[in-house]
Amino acid sequence: MAASRIAVAVVPDVLGDEVELTSTRDGKVLRVDGVTRLGSARALERIGEAVGTEYVVRGSRLDGDLWEVDASAL
Repeated sequence: MAASRIAVAVVPDVLGDEVELTSTRDGKVLRVDGVTRLGSARALERIGEAVGTEYVVRGSRLDGDLWEVDASAL
């Protein structure tokens, strides 16, 4: 049996269980549980900006404001 590491972040103010933030030169798109939402998620933006100017950050709620997150440059 092998263990794998996950990245965990505090992401307040997002209601739902799955989140995706995509940032391209055309702008940002936030989807919560598959539905496009207005607004932003600054915590996710900071995670994405750490990998580049264009990125996608996906997250799954673990408990409360704790989320498992994964960020990739586009």
